[in-house]
Amino acid sequence: MQAGSRHLVFLAFRCDLHERMLYREEPGLPPEPVPLGARAYDLLLLFLQRPGALITKNEIFAAVWADAAVEDSNLTVQMSALRRVLDAGRDGPSCIQTLPGRGYRFLPEIRSAPEPQPDPGPDQASDSVPPPAPPPEPAGAPPLVLATAETPPAAAPPPSHTMPEPAARRRRPRWALSVTALVALAAVALAA
Repeated sequence: MQAGSRHLVFLAFRCDLHERMLYREEPGLPPEPVPLGARAYDLLLLFLQRPGALITKNEIFAAVWADAAVEDSNLTVQMSALRRVLDAGRDGPSCIQTLPGRGYRFLPEIRSAPEPQPDPGPDQASDSVPPPAPPPEPAGAPPLVLATAETPPAAAPPPSHTMPEPAARRRRPRWALSVTALVALAAVALAA
């Protein structure tokens, strides 16, 4: 696996690391986005960072649920969701091997892939007529700059080609939910 790759391909899937999206790719069909929760996706990222390596439960908890108190059932639910997606339509054992008492191992071969190129449609053929010029700007308006393939939009940050870190930055404090529930209960009690 190349460190600078944005797309990783395994089994019938393409993982776009920059967009945090997983796609199912079938020959002759356009890629289909696969719904996957944030924790299951973070678990997948961890497996993609260490293909074939034994990953212990403690390492998974530290990477996916950093600084959060969780139980083994959280891992079981997310592992089940990930297996359900990755093993759908496959024959044979799961692509995530469980080593009882030791951890998990991601078995598929992973390879870097170039960014997929869209198929040129009939409107995008190389011998087609160029698009019409934009309408004239009203007097006193700031100039309109259109982004093209040659000139990316000015507001777009340069692409990051590094593997994103799992979920630590999206953490919501659990105490906030508890406080909200207590305030709601107190308001109901006072209203009664």
